[in-house]
Amino acid sequence: MALTLTKISAYTAGNKRHRVYDVTFDSSYPTGGESLTASDVNLRKIEELIVHGPSTATRGGTTGALPTYDYTNAKLQLFWARATDGNAQTATVFPEVTNTTNVATQICRVTAIGY
Repeated sequence: MALTLTKISAYTAGNKRHRVYDVTFDSSYPTGGESLTASDVNLRKIEELIVHGPSTATRGGTTGALPTYDYTNAKLQLFWARATDGNAQTATVFPEVTNTTNVATQICRVTAIGY
């Protein structure tokens, strides 16, 4: 499966292109993250990818996970904000969402900066 990208805006500041997207995850999260390449956001190279807050089930929602970008592998990874058993005291801090988990309701906004 793949991420669904909804373009919010595109602009240039100086010599950098900025692309803002809402990203919706899919129904089967792969271990290590979902592919998100420069061409996916209409760039040749992503120099910086800013994630605007946690992903939520609805824009502005109160539950969700923490996305982060893996520059080496060009993947958007997703980590639980707390243990999947709901125990905030667990020894595992921000565990990655497990393989094949349905996260199709998780949406986050990202800004990709590059050229």
